[in-house]
Amino acid sequence: DVSAEGRWLSSLCGHGNIVATDGDSIRLQDVEVVVNGWGQRYNGSGDLLVTHAPPSECPCAMSDDADFGDPTLLDATASTLKLILAGHIHFPAAFSSRLKCGSVVLVPGYNDQSSVPSHWIIDTKHGLASHSSGALARFSPMP
Repeated sequence: DVSAEGRWLSSLCGHGNIVATDGDSIRLQDVEVVVNGWGQRYNGSGDLLVTHAPPSECPCAMSDDADFGDPTLLDATASTLKLILAGHIHFPAAFSSRLKCGSVVLVPGYNDQSSVPSHWIIDTKHGLASHSSGALARFSPMP
């Protein structure tokens, strides 16, 4: 089902600010960005992965003692990625976490008490991310 799998998103690519959708890999300045959909196998490349859900078994995937992460992304935990940007988890146990391989996972979460949606501001050159809650995360700087 094209709608259920979100493949309709690819028709938006190139319109407005949308530069990549599921399965795409692009370069933004000197940073290789890989976009991965739910249940898609990560291809092992890139500096930054944008994906629907964080990898299973990391604190960002945990909510209410349950793991809501993407098990197909466990391969990403052995990668050279510097940063993984994910959503899906509304009330994560942690907004950020560092994987054993050194990659940092960022999840914005959800705050229905705020007039501004939860978000991260990311400085790839200095390896610093700032969450709308005030939380900070450091990761390996990118070119």
